[in-house]
Amino acid sequence: TEIYTLSLHDALPISTIGDTIKIITPENRARLCPRPLCKQNQELLRIPADTNLKVEEVSNERLPMWDVVWYKISYKGKKGWVSEFDTDKAPKGPRYRR
Repeated sequence: TEIYTLSLHDALPISTIGDTIKIITPENRARLCPRPLCKQNQELLRIPADTNLKVEEVSNERLPMWDVVWYKISYKGKKGWVSEFDTDKAPKGPRYRR
């Protein structure tokens, strides 16, 4: 038997194009990536906490056990992707799927 736990946050809608998201990752650790699921040291630049950004595109990336939402944004003249886990839209935990 498999048991899945969902929080209230899991029921909330994912941000859509035009929404504002806020970076919540401390210091300058949020990465602006050239594509979703980029690896360490592949980022274009780092984004400081409390930065508000406008969502330009949304991508739901499937990993073996869960899904991760990535948001395409513009920051300091560069376009790239930030993980939902760096934003105020982060779920309490991974979005497991069956």
